[in-house]
Amino acid sequence: MSNLKLNFGTATHIGLVRKENQDRFGIVSSPESSTGSNFSFLAAVADGMGGHRGGAVAAEIAIKAVETTALVFPSEPVKALRELFVHAHREMAQCIVQNPLLREMGSTLSVALFYNGSVHTAHIGDSRIYQIRDKRLRQLSEDHSLVQELVRSQVITPQMAERHPDRNVITRALSGHSFALPDIYEPIPVQAEDIFLLCTDGLWGMVKDSEMNKLMLMHPPQKAADKLVEAALNQGGADNIAVVVIRFE
Repeated sequence: MSNLKLNFGTATHIGLVRKENQDRFGIVSSPESSTGSNFSFLAAVADGMGGHRGGAVAAEIAIKAVETTALVFPSEPVKALRELFVHAHREMAQCIVQNPLLREMGSTLSVALFYNGSVHTAHIGDSRIYQIRDKRLRQLSEDHSLVQELVRSQVITPQMAERHPDRNVITRALSGHSFALPDIYEPIPVQAEDIFLLCTDGLWGMVKDSEMNKLMLMHPPQKAADKLVEAALNQGGADNIAVVVIRFE
């Protein structure tokens, strides 16, 4: 693990349809994060919702909570992940008190914390976390969406979910009202050549998994992030896009 080097790339785009970009990403790293087995590095993406301005505010609050909570990396990454979601919820609640017009705002939030040789992931909503290992892409997070519940209960197939009219309906998100628990997953030991992708639905809703896999294998992280956004735009760019690509070498 001591020879691993972490590289990353980020990109965001308003897309070709929306009038405002309500997607955000955040990166926080400690001085030793570029090399070594105790690398401390955190990445996050957020997709705001709640109408004009409200979505952007919610996503900014979510990412700011990530950056604030992660300024000092604790030795308990699961506790840190849980706390940053709580912090984001509290900040949104306080914001609504100050401006009731934002009461409908909310945000997805997907986070990957790389600490002591493993990646710890947490998320809420339908922004996603992927991993490429042995050149194969797999989704680490599970969407909190209506269509995912239908797939899980075998009412519809994954193929039907891709075209379902309610595929954008979220069942769980960060908000300033009742606190919704995020999913926090078991840590995964990181290996050389591992690639991780965090993205909003503006990417995965437009670009097939096989194409995302190919682009991340072909290009270094920053160029891969740019190419992923380009691919989403080429498919119509129907939503905002936020992307973080992380690679270990």
